[in-house]
Amino acid sequence: MLVDPPAVRTFIEQQVGRQAAEAQAAEARAAETTATEPVPPPPADLIASRYVVDVSNGSDLGGMATSVANHLRGLGFGRGIIDNAAATDTSVVRHADSDADAAQAVAEQLGDIDTELDGSVARGHLDVVLGADFDPAVVPSATEEPPPPTTSAAPKPTDPITASGVPCID
Repeated sequence: MLVDPPAVRTFIEQQVGRQAAEAQAAEARAAETTATEPVPPPPADLIASRYVVDVSNGSDLGGMATSVANHLRGLGFGRGIIDNAAATDTSVVRHADSDADAAQAVAEQLGDIDTELDGSVARGHLDVVLGADFDPAVVPSATEEPPPPTTSAAPKPTDPITASGVPCID
């Protein structure tokens, strides 16, 4: 097998340059996303991981329950059941008596939707129901543009690369 050192060097330099350009573009996209869509921190006096949040979508916004659940998971809340609900006009966070503060914190994260005491909700659980009044703009977008497809192929060597004639290095 013959090795053409200039061809190998050129190939490596092209790959390193391409990867550096892709890394810079990804950093720029991340900085732009962070600058335009800050994720609010969880409340300082609340341990979000102690609460499991079930999210039901009673609006016409497809996939919104999953987006809301992912947003709340990113804030440290436990992810519960994600489901659809009967159509409803009003969004609400239902909670047990002892979890009013956590319900209020979640409601604030979702655009100050209403909270409601509900004896059927277990302690440590919150039940979010998204209604027709829910504003999806309060949930940061989780989608990111995929990287552009690579259109350049590796250069074809003029001679096959072989190890023939290369001394062994111990």
